[in-house]
Amino acid sequence: MSNFLDMVAADNVRVFTNEAELGSKQTIICNGKEYADLTVTLTQPAQSQREALSDDHIQGIYKISAILNIIKRDLDVVPEQGSKLKIKRKRQFGDFFETFYVVTVRDEFGLLRLELEALDE
Repeated sequence: MSNFLDMVAADNVRVFTNEAELGSKQTIICNGKEYADLTVTLTQPAQSQREALSDDHIQGIYKISAILNIIKRDLDVVPEQGSKLKIKRKRQFGDFFETFYVVTVRDEFGLLRLELEALDE
């Protein structure tokens, strides 16, 4: 049975972090440590799909959800629910780190699936 699990773990790494398919290089700050050029899969909704906060009286604030798939062995420590995770964004006028909060963490055979949330204008 462990041979099967090893094959699943290898497939996860090959498929989800393959730059020719789904993966991209990202710099991440997790638990205060910077990890440069990790190959990850980051999925975010389009601008039109952002969820406006209806229970708040501040207009123009949106909740951003994202899914980050990352190889578990690339991190020293697995992020915990509620912890901060920063992802470097490249923009025309310079790079910056966007801060997300970890909502859930799942270990899927060596591939961490992090559900993230942030607030944006």
